[in-house]
Amino acid sequence: MTTIVKAADAAQFLSLVPQMVGYQPSRSLVVVPFAGSRSLGALRFDLPVTDDADDLARIAATVMGMLCRIPDADALACIAYTDESFAEGMPHRALAASLADRADECGLRLTDALCVAADAWGSYLDPDGAPLGRPLAEIDVADSARHLAVAPGDQSTGAELPSTDLAERERVGSALVSLDAAVRVVCGPDAGSGTASRISGASTTSALADAS
Repeated sequence: MTTIVKAADAAQFLSLVPQMVGYQPSRSLVVVPFAGSRSLGALRFDLPVTDDADDLARIAATVMGMLCRIPDADALACIAYTDESFAEGMPHRALAASLADRADECGLRLTDALCVAADAWGSYLDPDGAPLGRPLAEIDVADSARHLAVAPGDQSTGAELPSTDLAERERVGSALVSLDAAVRVVCGPDAGSGTASRISGASTTSALADAS
């Protein structure tokens, strides 16, 4: 089912981005493509750590290339989520400029380019924006969107591999060896993926040779 939530202003739009992606982005570039006034989802990229103009131009070209593959997309908004501060000016302004240039070249309308930093938020397109940004407290979720789920943490939450002891790793390795050997017996000697060999090393290779 499609959920339609209208954002009254940039702050409210920012409040909806975590609902769109399902978590609170951090150290990220989030790009929201639009067809007319309706969003078509969101794409998240790791926030570049470089200020080199050529590198940023290549990154912007890659991002816009992906957007151009989305049917009906004719506009976009981009948001930089950073741990940096507004103390020395809005962070990642050069990235926003590269994205704006590339969007224009591709015929995509840039509806807004925003930054959510550690101490404030603002729009790169606002010539009269507060030098130190606007209060983060302004980013408040609309009542019509409060029911949408947002997972705790950011994009990396839950991605860590669990810690295991040596005995458990050996059991998994043995299971992979047995699975690979069974596939070869049933489907022929060339059918095995060799996954167990790549994971377990030389000892796995010997076991497979014995099994065959």
